[in-house]
Amino acid sequence: MKKEILDTLIALVKIESKQEPAEPNAPFGKSPRKALDYMLSLGKKLGFAVDDADGYAGAIEFGEGAETVGILAHLDVIPFGTGWTRGQGEIADGILYGRGVVDDKGPAVLCLYAMKEIMDSGAPLSRRVRLILGCNEESGNRCMDYYRKVRKMPDVGFSPDADFPVITYEKEIGWLRLTVPVSSEFKRAVVKIDGGVRPNVVPNSAALTLRGGEVITFGGRSAHGMEPHKGDNALFKLVKHVLGLGVKDENFSAIAEYIANTDNLNRLGINVSDPSSGAQTLNLGKMEFDGGDIIMTLDARCPRTQTVADLQRRILGKLPEGSRFEVIYNEPALCADPDSFLVRTLKEVYTRNTGEAARGLIIGGGTYARKMPNCVAFGCMYEGQSCNIHDADEFIPLAQLEKVYDIYRDAILELAKQEIV
Repeated sequence: MKKEILDTLIALVKIESKQEPAEPNAPFGKSPRKALDYMLSLGKKLGFAVDDADGYAGAIEFGEGAETVGILAHLDVIPFGTGWTRGQGEIADGILYGRGVVDDKGPAVLCLYAMKEIMDSGAPLSRRVRLILGCNEESGNRCMDYYRKVRKMPDVGFSPDADFPVITYEKEIGWLRLTVPVSSEFKRAVVKIDGGVRPNVVPNSAALTLRGGEVITFGGRSAHGMEPHKGDNALFKLVKHVLGLGVKDENFSAIAEYIANTDNLNRLGINVSDPSSGAQTLNLGKMEFDGGDIIMTLDARCPRTQTVADLQRRILGKLPEGSRFEVIYNEPALCADPDSFLVRTLKEVYTRNTGEAARGLIIGGGTYARKMPNCVAFGCMYEGQSCNIHDADEFIPLAQLEKVYDIYRDAILELAKQEIV
């Protein structure tokens, strides 16, 4: 891996570009703005045309032609969090650690330098190439929604924010806010519950404050909300502890029975799967209580046989009277044509670089590919690989960075020079 590329990625990873309060020209806060400025400044230095879409997103572009190849990546990350054994940007035993080395700063940097190599080579291209960098992917995709309103989207492209060989189906995503009233007896025993940071992260910590001032903390293990079984939800432990205190509250017992439970899919009657679109998942990402109702935020990933609207009906049917259900974020599924020019080209590039047969994959994750016609997710993890995304010690082997760089360079080149057929 070239030192210039690695140094760029390490510097970018050290910026904790989590969502913060909005400021002028920084709709998602100072840190995402800092990451965007860093990349746009670098793009200009490397000889590209750059464009700032009011701090929501930015673009780095070269080439000529009526059509454009787009690479859609994001610079925002979930918070660093706790439990790290390595520093941000630390290299040990041939492995690079840091929030965003996989999701999604590493791929963004690799694509930028792959574009630079292609531009400097003078290879004949029939399309422009544009790297679009969003700043709010982890918190609702408002960045790309805004970009689509104020700029023309590319004609074909990929988002380097998932797995290889290529993603041909992304499940429907829903973030759900459940509000459940509790009794005066519960409120006399419990003062506060606070656990989780985001719907799409399995909580690795939670705190319970009891009447009398005692504070009890619970630990777990983070994971991406699309794969809650890979984590250890600290809120489940908190709920179990409260039940053990002997507090009598039927509504809280219903939360324990149907929501804060590793068997929640079966108990809610929503455990469905489909060979062409995967299985249902449900993650309890946050729980809050401060003397009023209990408010929970969940992340649901639905196969084609079940929708978020179905979940609303079935979940409310299990929860006590007076419970409320609100969909606070919803993204429809993405289903790509496996025989399209785009999918065929990316499969061919993957096979050429790895020697492995390529097939379309199903994921629960949601990528920018949903924001643009003729777009799919493509790498940078390999099928079945775990790189601790949304967890402590997110990592990627340096050898993998080198291989992925070659794959992205060839993919960009093929998409930019071929006729779409």
